[in-house]
Amino acid sequence: MDGVVTRPDGTFILIGVPTTLTTIGLIAEISGTNAAYGAISNVKIRPGGHTDAGIIVLKPAPPDKIQVMDYGGILSGLDAIRLIWIEPGTFLMGSPLSDPQRLDNEIQHSVQLTQGFWLGETEVTNAQWHAVMGTNPSDIGEGGSFPVVQVSWTACMEFCARLTEVERSAGRLPANLVYTLPTEAQWEYACRERGQSKTLFHFGNVLNSDQANVARLVGKTTFVGSYSPNALGFYDMHGNVREWCRDVYDHDLIPSGTVVDPLGPGQGVLRVTRGGSWDYTTQYCRSSSRDYESFYVSSNNLGFRLSLQAR
Repeated sequence: MDGVVTRPDGTFILIGVPTTLTTIGLIAEISGTNAAYGAISNVKIRPGGHTDAGIIVLKPAPPDKIQVMDYGGILSGLDAIRLIWIEPGTFLMGSPLSDPQRLDNEIQHSVQLTQGFWLGETEVTNAQWHAVMGTNPSDIGEGGSFPVVQVSWTACMEFCARLTEVERSAGRLPANLVYTLPTEAQWEYACRERGQSKTLFHFGNVLNSDQANVARLVGKTTFVGSYSPNALGFYDMHGNVREWCRDVYDHDLIPSGTVVDPLGPGQGVLRVTRGGSWDYTTQYCRSSSRDYESFYVSSNNLGFRLSLQAR
């Protein structure tokens, strides 16, 4: 694979057409070899891929890890939103009865996700929000690399719609893909490393101040990526800011059997939030912990993580 330039952060830029390029739907897949990283196969890249113009940014990873893409366009350079591809699969969502911190809205059940999706490596930052929306809503952690806060569910969906429109108009986004919020099931699937993590947190059963920004130990948000990621490469899945999900919240939902691609109830004022925040105790930052807010509410502990997926 010719034309590979390694960047200081460990990612590399592929210049020119790779050894093979096939299209699966409208997500491309490349494979080939380079001296620095050896064989590369089944690597998902952004639609369009710049394969002929010549720039694909990939983060090298072992074959069993998910590759990262930098989705450029309106967000480029340091402000690029980095998305990780997650394969579909089935996992146990919720908490078992043996969990001493379990709450009554965490009934454990099997969930099947039939479609893969992209999810943000980090929470959306102030700089990324400003690049798309032209505003600065945050009242704490005002630096560009801090997660945007004081954004309602409605405002986050507007961000997704605007980014989708801009990228599609520029010819960088196919008609069958949209930016949106992840569903609650998608969020937990990513947090649980495609279901491989079955502990209270993706780190294990204990969460401390070296692993996440929780329990008012810092007293405000920290810049995204301040702590170690989970095995799939996602940062701040526990703490920092709560993250809006697309679903309407349903406290009393009692699943029966395996639920396929759940979206929550069709109507309601409340929306799901996940992950806990900088001012939440660790109990409310567990992988299974479910929270909610009215769709119009904004708060200094509430932000979001971007997803790219099929309509």
